[in-house]
Amino acid sequence: MKEEYLIGIKKRVCEFVLLITIVFFMELVFNLIIFHSFISYFLLEATLIVILAIPMLIMKHNIAANIYAFIIFALVSTFFIVNLEMYYASSDIFTFKYLTLTGEAAAVMSIDFINFWYIAILLLFIITFIGGLILINIIFKGGEYNPRRGITISILALLILIPTRMITYEVIEHDYSNNYLYYNESGQEIVIKSATVIKRASLKNFGLLNYTYADLQAQLVDITTFGDVSEEEHAETEKTSMTGAAKGYNVLEIMIETGMSIGVNETLTPNLYNLRKNGINFTNNHSKNKTNISEFIGISGSVTSTIKNIKTNAPQSLPSVLGNVFGYDTSYFHCNYASFYNRGTTMPQIGFNHSYFVGSDKYKVLKYDESVEYMATDMEWNNNFNGRYPYDSNYVDVMKDKMIPEGDRPFYSFYTSLTTHGPYNFKKSLEDYYKEKYDIINEAIGNRLWTNPCYDDAETVQDQFIEYECKLMIFDDALGILLDDLIEKGKLDNTLIVLYGDHEAYYKIGLPRDLKYFIYDSNSEYYAPEYETFMTIYNPNVIEKLKECYSEFDGFSLNSNNELIYSAFTSPYVIVPTILDLLGIKYIKGNYVGRSIFGQMETKSLIDNAFYSSELGLLFTNKLTSDGESTFWRDDTIDSEYDNEFYSYIYKTLSRIAKFDSYYLYGHYNDNKVVEETLATYSYFEE
Repeated sequence: MKEEYLIGIKKRVCEFVLLITIVFFMELVFNLIIFHSFISYFLLEATLIVILAIPMLIMKHNIAANIYAFIIFALVSTFFIVNLEMYYASSDIFTFKYLTLTGEAAAVMSIDFINFWYIAILLLFIITFIGGLILINIIFKGGEYNPRRGITISILALLILIPTRMITYEVIEHDYSNNYLYYNESGQEIVIKSATVIKRASLKNFGLLNYTYADLQAQLVDITTFGDVSEEEHAETEKTSMTGAAKGYNVLEIMIETGMSIGVNETLTPNLYNLRKNGINFTNNHSKNKTNISEFIGISGSVTSTIKNIKTNAPQSLPSVLGNVFGYDTSYFHCNYASFYNRGTTMPQIGFNHSYFVGSDKYKVLKYDESVEYMATDMEWNNNFNGRYPYDSNYVDVMKDKMIPEGDRPFYSFYTSLTTHGPYNFKKSLEDYYKEKYDIINEAIGNRLWTNPCYDDAETVQDQFIEYECKLMIFDDALGILLDDLIEKGKLDNTLIVLYGDHEAYYKIGLPRDLKYFIYDSNSEYYAPEYETFMTIYNPNVIEKLKECYSEFDGFSLNSNNELIYSAFTSPYVIVPTILDLLGIKYIKGNYVGRSIFGQMETKSLIDNAFYSSELGLLFTNKLTSDGESTFWRDDTIDSEYDNEFYSYIYKTLSRIAKFDSYYLYGHYNDNKVVEETLATYSYFEE
């Protein structure tokens, strides 16, 4: 009998060690693939691995212990492969917030997004784990296990493991004590906040399991605190020479799907070219986020990764402020189903009076804690996501009277384009679906009026950029329809037009790597200039006034062709505060992540609006890329002063990001009192 118990103990200990060993090596391989290094706070991850395995030691029946071990292994395997494949497909990292986007992910999923080597590695771990369990049970046949010893060992182990974790948290707290983002927070709170706002650094520092656990905690319990960056966060905006230059004007804001400046050409996209030439030419604008996140930034001036959450309200958003405080008619437009990214629910939640999609449906919406019924208005379309999207020009032609309504009431219309969405790997599309534009491009190439930026790459790559250009030309036609309609209705002079892109051409279907790498001749995802996107602001009266006083503002210049250039670093975060500034609206600075381009710059290097990408979990300017701790890419021309200003400023940015992500996740704006207090802070500057 004693021998049977000895066999049982040996068998259970071997299974216990097998699970820990396999998970450890999965962690090692994972970090080597993504970060080419191992976990910074190894003890935190090692203790969690052992703690997860400990229940095996207190289970009497071997089958139950094996099932438990397999469940733990299956969970780790899931997080292992999901993160690797997401990183491969879009350089992103999994968060539980993404579970709300499974429908969208399935709709655009392609086999080209899958790295089969990663699957092969996972299969190797699976075979090793199952084979190990089988081998252990063959070697140690029979046997009985007495859980009393296991319980004793488990208690003793926990008495060591838990204090070890606490000591590690103390080390983390000490290491992060000079980082304003984590001011006055415990080690555990630092790990949770890190998992929320700088996912990549969190994963690298704390390990796959601790990152996943912290991310799950962040979704369930708000234990993080958010200090104010400075008194500036509570201060109201100051009046400048450009404040109120567009007071009372209509606002037409357009987000261009995959809107890259490199596609703008005088011959092929004359409307985009002329708006940029005659408006503000943002030569240093960058963006990298999923479409719905970039959209949310341009509407609300802040960022969240939870916009499918029923608690997402945004009283500080443009439609909410302009509609509720200043009487604007606010409308949202997109030529896609209302269910995609849950826009049918989200858009009324964040303040739009009307929204127009394809495919009608009726929604029950929780808007500022009040249940209302909402109708999404349609146009017919069957979306199969094969790269042949409906023409933006057709959609705009149908919807222009709603985008630019008649009457004296000012309007705010936000339009997200669709035609330029990837993929671009359908050669046949150039021969039929985009044939008219394709022929024009070939003629422009023949007349030396356009050069494919991928001219020295393989024909497949060249064709993909040509297809992108065809699609951008179709969007340009849509823009032309809107401009003509503004002129016809006599509204061009009193309408502020804002256009910006959401992200770069990250699509890689049919290519060995993302199209962006060929466009910008880059091999690194950290090379910030490849995320350069189009942005311009135009109104004839605003531009005329700005040309008289542009020298008062940092970053502005007037070139030899009398064109306004804004060369300071920008991103979509500057849009909302800049629009409010031009409309002459006073607000609390802390309501937004970015700052108006007409506000006083705090840094000599003009990087007050360093960009945070929630998708990458990185911050960057055109000269430096970082996760808030490590530098991933750095331009050789910058000096230590630039480094210091960058790292000083991004802590402020990250603090704002963390604050807003918490607000949206935990329903801060669902409180009607908070909404009323927020809206009460907005007013016109006195004349």
